[in-house]
Amino acid sequence: MTPTPSMMEAARKHRERLERIAGAAFHKPAPAPKPEPKPRAIAAVPIVALPPRRCLDAIPETAVYVPWVGEDRPVTFSDIKLMVAKHFRMTFAELESDRRNKAVVRPRQIAMWLAKKTTAMSLPAIGRRLGDRDHTTVLHGIRKIERLIATDENLAELCSAFIRNLEGTS
Repeated sequence: MTPTPSMMEAARKHRERLERIAGAAFHKPAPAPKPEPKPRAIAAVPIVALPPRRCLDAIPETAVYVPWVGEDRPVTFSDIKLMVAKHFRMTFAELESDRRNKAVVRPRQIAMWLAKKTTAMSLPAIGRRLGDRDHTTVLHGIRKIERLIATDENLAELCSAFIRNLEGTS
């Protein structure tokens, strides 16, 4: 098939447009280098931000206390995840993972139960914070832990210790 004059014209315009674009991109000035940020001064006094756990004996007297540390500080989901992960020697990634073996599921369900008991989070919000789980999965986990607490004294004591620790009453 032989190209028609209109096809030849369209091809010429296309080549010109490509040359203009390439030329403009080729001749752009280099961006100015960003200035380096000034180094920040490091405080000579240690800053301590501990949750209220009635363990103030270990804090040095020279420490600066941040204002949110106090008895009336609300429990956060990060507190729950940290406490459960430390107790069961897990990482946050394991708590949020898709694994379904008992060693991972039980601590995850305990975290769900604690979140429901100590925070005002909804079931979908708890599920999102634990690996994007459905609210029905969270509901199942909460009910499972409640059933186990009724029959297993060790788990009941562990969960009550978790709540006492989160609320700051040792």
